[in-house]
Amino acid sequence: MDRLLDDPLSLLPGPIVKLLWPIFQFLGRYRRNLWVFGVLVVVLLLAPMLGVLSGMNYLYLVAALAVPLTIASLYFVMPRPKYGPVIILFAALFIPLSLPTGTESRLVDSFLLTLFFVGNWLAKMIFVDKKFSLAPAPANKPLLGFAAITFFSIIWSGLLRDPLADPANLSKKFVFVQIASALTMVMLPGVFLLVVNYIRDIRLFKWMVALVLVGGVLGIAFRFRFFPIYLVNDDGLFTMWVVVIATALVLFNNNIFWGWKVPLLLIAGGWVYFRFVLQVWWMAGWLPSIIVLAILAFMRSKKLFAVVLVIAAIYVMMNSDYYFGTVLGNETNESGNTRMTAWEMNWTVTGKHLLFGTGPAGYAVYYMSYFPNNAMATHNNVIDILAQTGIFGLAFVFWFFITLIWQGYKVCVRLRGRYDFVEALANISFAGSVACLVMMMFGDWLFPFTYTQTIAGFDYVVYSWLFMAVIPVLDLMFPAEPKAGAPAVAHS
Repeated sequence: MDRLLDDPLSLLPGPIVKLLWPIFQFLGRYRRNLWVFGVLVVVLLLAPMLGVLSGMNYLYLVAALAVPLTIASLYFVMPRPKYGPVIILFAALFIPLSLPTGTESRLVDSFLLTLFFVGNWLAKMIFVDKKFSLAPAPANKPLLGFAAITFFSIIWSGLLRDPLADPANLSKKFVFVQIASALTMVMLPGVFLLVVNYIRDIRLFKWMVALVLVGGVLGIAFRFRFFPIYLVNDDGLFTMWVVVIATALVLFNNNIFWGWKVPLLLIAGGWVYFRFVLQVWWMAGWLPSIIVLAILAFMRSKKLFAVVLVIAAIYVMMNSDYYFGTVLGNETNESGNTRMTAWEMNWTVTGKHLLFGTGPAGYAVYYMSYFPNNAMATHNNVIDILAQTGIFGLAFVFWFFITLIWQGYKVCVRLRGRYDFVEALANISFAGSVACLVMMMFGDWLFPFTYTQTIAGFDYVVYSWLFMAVIPVLDLMFPAEPKAGAPAVAHS
């Protein structure tokens, strides 16, 4: 008994102690703040159970418990803005809270929190610091340029709108819709810059990674009917981020005990199986995961990439009739032809407003005025950005992605060989950013369109912007070594 009281872990088998040791270390380090984790456990676990027992919709119960937690968090975070991105991610993943707008779109909690944190940051620069300053990053200029063009396009499109395209045909609240759409489009770069300017602590990225993995477990448990309640928002590119995080931790982080790598592979494999086998008809569900897996394999080892490529080719060829016949045929008939028609229709409007576009959500006015019975969404961020903000807006977006991906590749090369969480994190962000650029052609997964994903799409689109921002942060935290004979550059 004395041995048990002095060292309770001494009675456990060695492998179990190794498996659980990171948890005990975490609890010991943050024991003073365990009440926070206790509240989170209540929200995520007890609330659904109480909801089922009482007959109440658990979503309302989670929301009710989330309100005091959010208030307490904001009080704690205002003097500590670096925690803002973590709270935004947590809200987007697990808290199904939103406010009505009087339209079909709702203001989700992650969007409101982003407005709060970005607004608080801007207010601090204006009224306290009395200067506008950003951490040095190649993404600053294109993102600020895109934000400026987005708001300018509202004025431009209003002045040059075709008199026959009457906003009243669409809605009397169209001005509000445009402003809300513009804020949605701008707050996504805003949350990116928030991460770049405030996070300099790798532990916060570990928390973000842990949140996504927890969401991945809860989501796959629900999808395979191991758990009856939908607890995580797994829409959009959520699957991709779960897969890239779990796989990169296995491939690039040798500090992880082997007992944790098997569950990580099961999480990634479970989501790939669900999207690529059981839900293969939804290309946006499995294609980004395939892209990030290929990139991670290539960055880890050229031999590994070749092996993965051969295995994938053999699998697809063995099932060629299904994938090239049934799946590809259905995709072509249902989405391919439809999208081509939608893009052609969009060009009849966009072609006349190439400079600065029709404004946020602006081409919907022309659709409802000229062909209301044939209006179709483009489901393509590239075309949407061109239609709404013109060639200038699209140029800034491409500028952003090109500089970000190039910066990400250089960071991955610089950190190669560390085989720790930092190297894994760099490859997570790099591979995910490349996949995001590709997926812009297959949906509005980076900028939710008001009349398709609605503002509520911010909840799952924000995942990508939070994790893409890791690249410039790591570049600042782990700068390149100065060349021989060159003066060292100080980084604040």
